[in-house]
Amino acid sequence: MANVNVRINNDIKANAENVFKRLGITPTTAITLFYNQVIRTNSIPFELKADVPNDTTKKAISELDDMKKNPDKYKSYKNVDELMEALNNWFIIQSYWFVLGNNKLLFRSFLFF
Repeated sequence: MANVNVRINNDIKANAENVFKRLGITPTTAITLFYNQVIRTNSIPFELKADVPNDTTKKAISELDDMKKNPDKYKSYKNVDELMEALNNWFIIQSYWFVLGNNKLLFRSFLFF
């Protein structure tokens, strides 16, 4: 028999072991099942994938690509002061601070013209 030593977050370990207990198996049995599935499928026995951008993010990426390809279609600013002046003509930012426990939270609302 071989030993497997792994480092894992305490909460993940505890939560997984609660599931194992409800299933009536030990962590050793669960890991053995996992290893057997890896061997049987010659892969990780669940889907691994990177986060896929949602529609809003895809639209923003597409808009950025268009900005790079067609910079003359978009307004640009020479410095931050010029940008802030333009923004002040478009909307008002209202800021509110809230205290929740020991945390100080900033809430901002934007009023567009």
